[in-house]
Amino acid sequence: MTTPLDDQVFTQRFIDTGAWFLGERHCRETLERCGDDAATWRQLGFVLTHRGRKVDAVAAYAVAAELDPASAHVHQWWSGKLAEESGDFHAAAEHYATALDCRPGFELARLAAHHNAIARREIAFARERAGDRPGPATAARFLLIKAWGTGFWSEIMHLLGALLTAEITERIPVVLWGANSLFREPGLVDGYTQFFEPVSDTGLDDLPVAEGAIYPPKWTPANLGTENVGKHDGPYARLSGARFVGRPEPLAVIDHVTSTHLARHWIPPWHPLHGRSTAAVDRWIADKYLRPWPFLIEAAETFVRRRFGAGTPFTAVHLRGTDKGAEAPLLDALNFHALDEAGAAGDVFVLTDSVRWQREAAGRLGARAHFAPATRGTGDTGIHFERAAGPTQLGEEVLTDALIAARASHFVGNGWSSVSCGVRLLSNAAPESIRLLGLFDVGRNHYGEYY
Repeated sequence: MTTPLDDQVFTQRFIDTGAWFLGERHCRETLERCGDDAATWRQLGFVLTHRGRKVDAVAAYAVAAELDPASAHVHQWWSGKLAEESGDFHAAAEHYATALDCRPGFELARLAAHHNAIARREIAFARERAGDRPGPATAARFLLIKAWGTGFWSEIMHLLGALLTAEITERIPVVLWGANSLFREPGLVDGYTQFFEPVSDTGLDDLPVAEGAIYPPKWTPANLGTENVGKHDGPYARLSGARFVGRPEPLAVIDHVTSTHLARHWIPPWHPLHGRSTAAVDRWIADKYLRPWPFLIEAAETFVRRRFGAGTPFTAVHLRGTDKGAEAPLLDALNFHALDEAGAAGDVFVLTDSVRWQREAAGRLGARAHFAPATRGTGDTGIHFERAAGPTQLGEEVLTDALIAARASHFVGNGWSSVSCGVRLLSNAAPESIRLLGLFDVGRNHYGEYY
């Protein structure tokens, strides 16, 4: 007979193993047979959170809090995280404050409240600086977007925020993936145009470079071509896009990540993106600026046509491996559940950076599993750090993988991974057919902890 379990046994049996379907069924059967039980409602919330069903999870935590007020801090913390993912930072702040009232010293709520306060500070700063829309500029102004120096799709997430900053500040964007980019071939000035068409007709040589006319002033004509200048420490380090609003300098340089999830809160009323969701903002920016070279699009379409047939529905699953395990302790469980979510029938395109997870998927799915040629790692070092292949090859592989997955009718990915967020960005599948698993969604993160 199904009976309530203590948290440790429940976690070991269902959460750590990735048996999240079974964990949810256990909780629901226990509640049906044994009646309301606070621990079981809390466990149901926990497993639903991992499955990416966060609205349902918060509702379960709320019932647990009613039955056992001592657990209310958990409900309020998750309500805050959900509010932040929806973009309501003020409601989130209230939930975190309530969580701390319920349990003073609750460290997760304390950290969340601190980072939330930073995000709200940046929103307030940008809105105060915005004022009315300026009149026509007497001369064009530009935004030079430096590489973040991270994995490919993390780099694209940074780029989206910087491009939104260019839109908000009415500057012409110019992208430079220089020496700090992991995807630039040695000897090239810029790595971005190995994969994408330029975002504007302006080149690096066209930028107005004059002493004292660049923001922030850590940049000068002498160091503009170098990288990581006071990026993390020192004056003008860790600037969000808010700090570029209202700046008069002809040239501005952005080298630190700004999420569109945060920056959309200071989009001015005159801009067509004002009031739009993060998903809508991201897609608008991608459609306007993010243009992979035709040969990469053709490679993805050819793969889909040959493996699945034109117009034939298929599922895509992303199984992150290598270095992600250090960031996401339940990565194995998440990947096993993702394979379960793929279903029992139909072809499945599998994106993975890991030899181990390629083998797991092939073993579970058999002939249903399809893989594009790609470099894959065997250890816990990211393949973009291992340098087992050249930077152009690595970039083309991860971009092509995402372009293929974006053509799937269903996608199951990892909310911790920017690769999965990249697939979601490009996908034309119905929103309900895209599921990102795990506790957090990096594509809906305000990154307040970075500023």
